[in-house]
Amino acid sequence: MKIRKNNLNYNPDYEAELEELTRIKQNVGQSSQEVGLLQMRLSFYQSTIDSLRKDRCQCDFDKLKTLYRDIQRFAPHIQKTFEDMVEYHNQMLEERERFIIQNVEELESKLGEARIKLKEFLAKEKELSQRLSKSNVFDELSAVMDALNENYRNKGAMEKIIEQISESEARSQDLRDKLDAINGYLQSKEFEQKLNHQLDKFNEWYSEISQILYSQVYSVYKTVQDTKSGKRYVFGSFNGNIGSGKKQGEILCFDIAYILFADQEKIPCLHFLLNDKKELMDDHQLNTVTDYIADKNVQLVFSILKDKLPPEVLNKAHTVVELSQASRLFRIEELEQI
Repeated sequence: MKIRKNNLNYNPDYEAELEELTRIKQNVGQSSQEVGLLQMRLSFYQSTIDSLRKDRCQCDFDKLKTLYRDIQRFAPHIQKTFEDMVEYHNQMLEERERFIIQNVEELESKLGEARIKLKEFLAKEKELSQRLSKSNVFDELSAVMDALNENYRNKGAMEKIIEQISESEARSQDLRDKLDAINGYLQSKEFEQKLNHQLDKFNEWYSEISQILYSQVYSVYKTVQDTKSGKRYVFGSFNGNIGSGKKQGEILCFDIAYILFADQEKIPCLHFLLNDKKELMDDHQLNTVTDYIADKNVQLVFSILKDKLPPEVLNKAHTVVELSQASRLFRIEELEQI
């Protein structure tokens, strides 16, 4: 394209004027964008002013005054009267409106200047276009320049993509290095010793709770499998095959043990357990676990039929919501009757 442009037979002044025209077109685009942004901001400010005025006019002060008096009866320490609150509210709206109006005046001034500048650029663009259009090489030269500009844009886009790919590869390598460091630590003797130590401390809590609930010692064990990628730790339980109710009890023991273990090790965790199917557990275990957590930072949340709970547990429970055929969750039947 450069060779084709250099071989064109035209007055050297044309190239300078064409470059100036290109620059003027860029200025026209920038000025048009600036005018559009200023118009959009001005419209937004005007809408905000209208909204503030609407809020100030459409308040039902009689209802608000009645509501405020009701609140004062329950909160007698409130010193301000309703009229004071209304006056403060209106003052805040007026101050905000005054501030926005100042911005509007400034924007209108900038918009006027931007429109004048855009008009000057458009006039200059028209003048240069008419002058260059008199040359019989203008169309071909313009096509060459457009092609060159397009090639430069494509080059810039490709260079940006290459830069992004290089940055992504650098980040990927950094992450791979971090993963290799983590995997190296997981395969180390130091990590295995720490894992054994932490597992022993967890099993102290797990065995204590299971001993209280079932008079049996539950625990978690680990085995090590050698794979192509290194060691693989597999965890299991010594409890074997047990019934559904006792399985629910084992899950509950495990969850409570983990919360107590996490608190001991200062590991952040949730302090509530949301469980279902606890109606499968024996009444004695439900009552025992309720007593066990009474002085601990653990909350059990059960969704369970009322007749499946032993009276002792129900008396100690903090009932959040109780549903029945006459009082359902969404109360759709009541809405239909309205």
